[in-house]
Amino acid sequence: MPSPTRLPPLPRGAAGVAARSREAAVVRGRRGAPAGGRWAVVAAAVAALAAGGCLNHVSHASLPVFSPAGDRVQYVRVNRLVLGVPFTETDAGVILQSADVHWLAAGRPEAAQRLNLAWTGVAGERLEGRIHGVFSPDGRHLALVSPGQITLLDTSSGESWPVSRRPEELVTCLFWTSTDEVVYAAHTNRRGGIKQVSDRAFWRQRIRDATVGRAAVFSEKNAQAGAESGAWPLEQASPRGRYVVFMSPADEGRFRLLEVASGAVRTIGRTGGPWSRVSWKPDESAVLCAAATAVDKPCHAVLVDPATGQSEELGRPFTETFGWCPPLVEPLWTPDGQWLVVNDKARGGCLVRPVPWEVVPIGQRLRDHLGGSMAVGECEVRRLPTAGWVLARSPQGEAYAADYTGRTFLPLGDTEPWAWSPDGRRVAALGREGDVVVHPVNLTAGASVLPTPAPAGSPATPRRQEEPPGR
Repeated sequence: MPSPTRLPPLPRGAAGVAARSREAAVVRGRRGAPAGGRWAVVAAAVAALAAGGCLNHVSHASLPVFSPAGDRVQYVRVNRLVLGVPFTETDAGVILQSADVHWLAAGRPEAAQRLNLAWTGVAGERLEGRIHGVFSPDGRHLALVSPGQITLLDTSSGESWPVSRRPEELVTCLFWTSTDEVVYAAHTNRRGGIKQVSDRAFWRQRIRDATVGRAAVFSEKNAQAGAESGAWPLEQASPRGRYVVFMSPADEGRFRLLEVASGAVRTIGRTGGPWSRVSWKPDESAVLCAAATAVDKPCHAVLVDPATGQSEELGRPFTETFGWCPPLVEPLWTPDGQWLVVNDKARGGCLVRPVPWEVVPIGQRLRDHLGGSMAVGECEVRRLPTAGWVLARSPQGEAYAADYTGRTFLPLGDTEPWAWSPDGRRVAALGREGDVVVHPVNLTAGASVLPTPAPAGSPATPRRQEEPPGR
């Protein structure tokens, strides 16, 4: 079993690039490939180029993620070696990439550890957005999705082991059903002009019984287009992993609700479409599914009880409030299970109570609070894990904690680098040397302006839901 790697500070500049290259080769060797041979040659060549000033090192880090109990933190860092020119979107100068997962006990940066997950050369695909870590319910294990492989990591011992090695599969969703079982969606036989269609299967896997094999939950042909988009997750699991909502097949685009335990699938609503939104109540008692077939077609929305299948049509109030095509909807309701968090380019950020229908225009009230002339649609709202509060942001990047009435706004400073713990009492960000900074937050005590953490490389931009053109 590979052992984790401690995180000593690495030198910067050309010497730092060479040091990172040598270290990456050593880490690769620990995962089964010999540290010598071709990897030693690569490390020597990289060191020579770095010494001559021909290489640039570019680092992209994801936002930290807390475990469900908030006692552990993990994040993914992608390192690139670029020949001659800075990092560009074309990747023309990239010669090497390496992706590592970092984890530690919250508040103990000195105990941080890392494990190499992927390593690609010039022809390799971009690793940003392709590496995902999902904590188990008790926070002890991390399920790590990387191209062609799923790895399990024991965050206490540092032990890791693969549970799936299938290069032909593209995993687009993974979640835990218990502390010792994961379920994931895998796409194969991807085809079409840009691989828009695929065959999809949901699999369940005991984390300690990888040799026994996985068990099929449900499979289908001609799955939803979009597996190649990099969206994560493509399928929306319920908070406790009992259900999954997905769109299929590609030529119809209907919402489906999968019950994981039985493998039973139910069709939701009358139609679907490429512009789709799914949002779960935290207790799994209801899920909202909204979609439109085109930007000039009415929005179809339905609220479903996954246990009984009972539903209520909400397409008319959604269309009357937000126009055609559904607005952006956060994947989780507010912690009390009463409100959807919605963002629309015309109305800005809102809280929406579906039954009975009620809309609180948080974005509009933030604009009025600031007394500015900015457009309402530029005032966004995001879900917070603290009951009674949402995060409201002005176009200038000023962040506020807003109560559910939109009458109280507490300044928070710059929240962009910070990730919130599940209980809303702490935030975490990356510091200059790659250490994780944890800061307490108490919204009930009044203003809680967050300090500005020193930058740690270039943070990866979180992938957001696609916005329809013209909205």
